[in-house]
Amino acid sequence: MFNVTAEIGAVSGELTPAEFVVGGRSFYTLIPPEMAQRLGLELPVTTTLATADNNYVQVPLGLGRIRLMGREQLVELGVMDVPMPRLGRTALHTLGLKADPAAESLEYDIPYPPMA
Repeated sequence: MFNVTAEIGAVSGELTPAEFVVGGRSFYTLIPPEMAQRLGLELPVTTTLATADNNYVQVPLGLGRIRLMGREQLVELGVMDVPMPRLGRTALHTLGLKADPAAESLEYDIPYPPMA
């Protein structure tokens, strides 16, 4: 696991920098409740997630924007009591990025932003 700085927000013109943990098995990008509130995110859906200790928790989901390595996309965000925001696999995939755990860095998975 390693850290990266990305910009996050509810709308494109209002993104703020935040540090994220990358790595592990997190499917969704997870942010703490106070960050979701500060960003003004709407959380219209609830889903059940499995935790690392095999428990199940109900997590509110919403959409937010993330900008990282020159790419910006709308991604699913889960709100959970995490000590530090976690950048999940769905956000990386949506941005066309992948983690290189050996180098503790991100790299482009596709040479262009996602396409229709």
